Amino acid sequence: MINKKSSLTLLEMRFVITGGPGAGKSTLLEALAAMGIMHMPEAGRAIIQHQVAIVFGDN
Repeated sequence: MINKKSSLTLLEMRFVITGGPGAGKSTLLEALAAMGIMHMPEAGRAIIQHQVAIVFGDN
């Protein structure tokens, strides 16, 4: 809930995007990036890719 008394602007606010596999988190982040909106990459994706590389020797 956004407090009407808050002095933060929308650009100063932080949001957490969460959801299960295939829910569209990465797609949403790509769309935000394409619009020039600052974002952080999804941490889980990098962790999974790193673990797959360890298991299958693709490092």
